[in-house]
Amino acid sequence: DGTAIRCASQFGVDLSEHRTRPLNAIDFEAADLVFAMEVSHLIELRHRFPRSYHKCYLLGCLTSRPSLEVADPMSAPVETFEACFQ
Repeated sequence: DGTAIRCASQFGVDLSEHRTRPLNAIDFEAADLVFAMEVSHLIELRHRFPRSYHKCYLLGCLTSRPSLEVADPMSAPVETFEACFQ
């Protein structure tokens, strides 16, 4: 997403070569950890990959924020991306 690329660059992160893609079973099995932004994402991962659900955590557990969820900014204004990135 162009907005995500521009926002990340403000924080010194280059996402210009990053491309999103659907999560598949091979990638999921190979991962040590999988972070979801929202509880709804975590529920979907549990549904799709029940054998590997123990690898899944909410991204917010790595922050000092009061909420464990980080709102998915997809299709949102740049301010939402900036808040998410912070």
